[in-house]
Amino acid sequence: MDMESHPHFRVFFDQYYPVIYRNFRARIKDWSLAEELAQETFFRASRSMDPAREEYSLAWLTVIADNVFKNWLRYRYASKRDGVEQPIEESESGTPYHDPKQEKALILKQRMDGLKLAIEALSPQMRRCFTLFYLNEYKYEEIALLLGISVQTVKSQLSRARHKVADSLKKDHQEVGKQA
Repeated sequence: MDMESHPHFRVFFDQYYPVIYRNFRARIKDWSLAEELAQETFFRASRSMDPAREEYSLAWLTVIADNVFKNWLRYRYASKRDGVEQPIEESESGTPYHDPKQEKALILKQRMDGLKLAIEALSPQMRRCFTLFYLNEYKYEEIALLLGISVQTVKSQLSRARHKVADSLKKDHQEVGKQA
């Protein structure tokens, strides 16, 4: 089914595109990539829309957006993993060049990768609550409305998610310490 064949698609698109785009912009800072991922989300949504059904929820669309994002992350990490190794820069003396800024950037990247993996390991509902609250800065009530759950459930899911992410990061930090 193409996008225009569902009678309410245009209204649905106009209503939710800014929310989905903002969600991607909060996750990745590249506006053009965020736009591509938002368009992919609506393309996938349009393919699964039933013309007999009049309404679709933002929660349903958010699940599609999360899947689009996960697929993009998998592709991105797979292409990095399969990519060509970068040579180590050497100074004029032939020893490897040590740049403290590059080292800090690498450590930060490793920590961010660990955080992303910890977030991806959360259950889908915990991950959505965590992402909406911490990355997209939604309020408890907004998350509850968006996901169709109670405010207390949102708070509970966020508490559990914080503990799981913290435990995962602590475990990663301890493993790095053992390797050193």
